[in-house]
Amino acid sequence: MDIAERTDVAGHATEKLGSAVEDRDGRHLRFERTLPFPLEDVWSAVTVPERLALWFGQLAGDPGSGRVELLMTAEEGAEPDPVTIHECHRPHRLRVTLGGEDDDWSLELTLDPVDGGTDLVFVHHLRGCDDARCLGPGWQLYLDRLEAVLGGAAVPDDFDRYYPALADAYRVAVVDIR
Repeated sequence: MDIAERTDVAGHATEKLGSAVEDRDGRHLRFERTLPFPLEDVWSAVTVPERLALWFGQLAGDPGSGRVELLMTAEEGAEPDPVTIHECHRPHRLRVTLGGEDDDWSLELTLDPVDGGTDLVFVHHLRGCDDARCLGPGWQLYLDRLEAVLGGAAVPDDFDRYYPALADAYRVAVVDIR
């Protein structure tokens, strides 16, 4: 599937695909986007519970404690998952673990101001059993949802339009770093 077909798959920002790589530090999904929104607005959308609920999930608990629960709003039948906040440097960096001990996701978000907007880098550090071909389109959907909320556009909600159409874009590539 070429990039034009990917753009038409979901009708949103799917031309901004991430990458799935394996290097000496492990396997990762990495997404880089330049968003045409101010840094503080993007930070607010990923950290303020009322805004986070619009595109990703509902938080419960006290973020100041370093531990909250998250219910992903686009996942049918989802149960709340624990979130451990490892690092939170407003408005630039957030590093969390989502989920329990046996099924957790290590996630990092970095935001930097640029002319006319914000550079966003999102990384999901994969574990041996994580399927990049399924997770990549899922994160693609959520990042498209974030962009839609920031821009006041309709929020995409049909995962079936992302997967399996984008799955092959997230085959893990091995990167030789010597």
